[in-house]
Amino acid sequence: MKDMMAKPKRGQASMRGRVCVVTGGNRGLGRAISNDLASMGAIVVLACRNVRSAVATRESIVRRTGNHRVHILECDISSMASVRTACKELDSTFARLDVLVHCTGSAPSEKTITDEGHERTLAIDLLGPFLATHLWLDLLRGATPSRVVVVTSQKHRSGVVDFEDLSFERRAYSAKQAIEQAQLGRVLFTMELARRLRGSGVTAHCVDPGLVRTESLRHASLLARAVARTVLRPIYRSPRVAAEGPVHVATSPALTNETGLYFRGLERQEPAPLVHDRELGRQLWETCERLVGIRNSVRV
Repeated sequence: MKDMMAKPKRGQASMRGRVCVVTGGNRGLGRAISNDLASMGAIVVLACRNVRSAVATRESIVRRTGNHRVHILECDISSMASVRTACKELDSTFARLDVLVHCTGSAPSEKTITDEGHERTLAIDLLGPFLATHLWLDLLRGATPSRVVVVTSQKHRSGVVDFEDLSFERRAYSAKQAIEQAQLGRVLFTMELARRLRGSGVTAHCVDPGLVRTESLRHASLLARAVARTVLRPIYRSPRVAAEGPVHVATSPALTNETGLYFRGLERQEPAPLVHDRELGRQLWETCERLVGIRNSVRV
């Protein structure tokens, strides 16, 4: 097959031979990000729960890019057991990890508790990515300069982390509050990771791609889907267009020595002021360690 891999665009590094894991890489925005990385020559690993969907995505990416180095890693990010199994599998397959993109996200309409006792939105948006990043740190350190890119949203700005009731065991469940809490936790985790790894060669950034037309809306409430289809339709971006921001942050040579930045699309932006609270970041980190069953993952 003719090599259809694209030359790097201005501001992007060549990704040939670099190992990139994209959680949620089989659908929507994750699929678009995976396609772009593959087109730049990267070795792309689609880490996702639905293997059948991933097979179809892999075939599409190979056909579009001519890059056959696209792999599938079964990983249900909401299950800490599945994350541990997937991390061991990746460790046995690759000796390095250049880019880790966390693209999984939740849009719940009702409260769901995982088999391990975590509210599902919290598990998908925060605990799973936290554990996976911890377990892949050795691979990231083996590929320095390497990068962790966490896809986030503006919803973190209205979030409150209730450390006394993270899984809504005592307070009334609200899908809106669950998403906002998890998104704030996601940004806090990324910034704390950047602080703890500063100077190590592993950097971490957040990217808000804006409103994206993705399949995650199928899990949203009827009202939310109706609003998305009507009122918000003109401002929703296609996954292909929305992928530009995360791909830029994952590949730009200009960010090699930068860490702990927040982007909205291609532009740097200040996150919510609360994100800069180091004590809050430390508390969140230690809470995540306890909930996923690890200790002293990265010391400051």
